[in-house]
Amino acid sequence: MCSKQYIFPVKTENDVFHLPGTDSMLSQFPQEKNISLVSLKSLLAGNAIVDIGDEEYIHWLQLDDSSIEYVKHHLC
Repeated sequence: MCSKQYIFPVKTENDVFHLPGTDSMLSQFPQEKNISLVSLKSLLAGNAIVDIGDEEYIHWLQLDDSSIEYVKHHLC
């Protein structure tokens, strides 16, 4: 597991530019929401999903164990 945090929650598309190090980054906010029910179920099952939308990098996303436990105890 990486020791540095790279994934952050944001409420608006402009919130991303308040994160450290983003002042020199480019961002394109998707017009459509991009995590489907199928992908959500996969994440909740402990699997990863990948974002290949930029056609250059494979971005792996997965929930950590504490996130899955939270969902099991608070939403189920």
